[in-house]
Amino acid sequence: MSHLVNWKHKDIRSLLENLPNRPSTRGGQLFGDRKIKELQALAWFVTDKYRRGLSVNLDLYCQEVDEYISLAEIASVLTKDDIADKPDKLKYSNWNR
Repeated sequence: MSHLVNWKHKDIRSLLENLPNRPSTRGGQLFGDRKIKELQALAWFVTDKYRRGLSVNLDLYCQEVDEYISLAEIASVLTKDDIADKPDKLKYSNWNR
């Protein structure tokens, strides 16, 4: 479970949506939207427990999968807002003299 810590929401979706493009001998497999959301929620759950220093209890996750899917989606939206825009390119004309 520790391998799921800090996986990004969009990276999980990208990985699982592109897996069907691979041959089956190289791990190609089709995942439905529900399975993708469940894995995203599991990664969020494990990361949250890890950051708070709590043990990971998969029984707790299995009881409330839909709630954790919602929390993972909310966290994904909130982290998009926290990312700062790239600054403009520094120009000589803008320097203070």
